[in-house]
Amino acid sequence: FSLYDHVRHLLSDDPKVKAVGLNGGLDIWLYRNAQSILEWAGSARDLQKSGNVSLIRRQLARIIDYLDGTYYNRQDLPGVNLLVNPTVAKIGLLTFDAVLQVNNPGYLYHIGTHLRNVAALPQADPQQKALAIQISRAINAVNGWYQTVRADILQLYAMSDAQLLGSQGRPLLNEVATLANSAFVGQIDSQGQVINGVVQIHYAIQRLATFNVKACRASSPCPSLT
Repeated sequence: FSLYDHVRHLLSDDPKVKAVGLNGGLDIWLYRNAQSILEWAGSARDLQKSGNVSLIRRQLARIIDYLDGTYYNRQDLPGVNLLVNPTVAKIGLLTFDAVLQVNNPGYLYHIGTHLRNVAALPQADPQQKALAIQISRAINAVNGWYQTVRADILQLYAMSDAQLLGSQGRPLLNEVATLANSAFVGQIDSQGQVINGVVQIHYAIQRLATFNVKACRASSPCPSLT
């Protein structure tokens, strides 16, 4: 792919996104689905006070649907009905096997692949390459947070109703909500360094579409993005 192709797939038109019936680039669907996960995680935590265990389980199942994608989510929660838009949930945020998921990788892995390629392209200027590397680090952090969220939810789902509503479920529900928030808006680590989340990734990817405009002389070939 050219630099233009990578930016187009990230921001406006990705073939794998289109193939499942969605419009837009990889970035906007990562942003939208991460925002939904944040809402469901906060809801599941707050619902523990009301004792509505069935709704807690539904909110947790919705998060798994978006993390795994509908190609894989029923392996984690067999027998649980899909509770989200089936088209939106076809592509998950996570990737479990890059070889087996070559035709439908998760958003985080797919975006990371484009960023690694941008950082290696001769057409990309030094600022774009540095930005691509910076975003890749944030993608890795977000992926780690969501992997922990997924593991916590599977542990929660295996609990009895009494355990889920009691002292065993409470810290895990709190952690799911906290990590979903970190994944979306970022986090400040113990050294005071900012680790970016999906919101910062969303705006940083848009900055990749900034290109330098240079005058070309008739005696020399003009550089091309394609």
